[in-house]
Amino acid sequence: PGGGSGQGKGPGLQAKLAAALGLAFQLDAMDTGGARWRCSDMGMDELQARFEKAGVDAAEFLAFLEGTSELGRMAGRMLDFIAKAPKMGAYVKLLLVEMMGSGAAEAMGEGGKGQGLPGFPGGDAAAAMKVILVDRNGVVMEDLRAILAREPGTADVGVFYGAAHMKDLERRIAEEFGYRAEETTWTAAMRADPRDAGFTPEQARNMRKAMRKMLEGLK
Repeated sequence: PGGGSGQGKGPGLQAKLAAALGLAFQLDAMDTGGARWRCSDMGMDELQARFEKAGVDAAEFLAFLEGTSELGRMAGRMLDFIAKAPKMGAYVKLLLVEMMGSGAAEAMGEGGKGQGLPGFPGGDAAAAMKVILVDRNGVVMEDLRAILAREPGTADVGVFYGAAHMKDLERRIAEEFGYRAEETTWTAAMRADPRDAGFTPEQARNMRKAMRKMLEGLK
């Protein structure tokens, strides 16, 4: 749920971010219409209820993702600017690489320090990340239990989800079902070159150090 085109409201912030950085938005790039695909996620009503139960202002958070709130519109204008400024786009890619590689999102979902993240739409960042990652992973686990119990003829199951979901999913699958990871294969989804942002090697190192220090504070 969320992050899509917003039913006639124009592209959401996630789609605008992808376009601004020259990337493909996952919901546009994936063809999930095949007979063997299953949607293993919360419905929008359940997602909103989970947010509210966790103390997150669901309306504010989802309006931000759709780009319809005041903060969302401001972020949208910033993304429009980034789309026209290649160096700025390269800089944002560097920030995203550091953020995704830091594990900060997963740490917040596991009870990190995101509660005090200033300006987070909806209020409590850690509570929101727990719903987005851990609670939604619970739906996947329910579906896996059902497949194992009721579909003995199903030999292979692939779980296709965002990278931040995988640490929690791998742990739960190993603990509950006794599986273990045999192989890890990484496919490059995005590349960032400090030179494209106008950074010297020393400036790039300093930027990464500053980013890592900031992100460590969220864990």
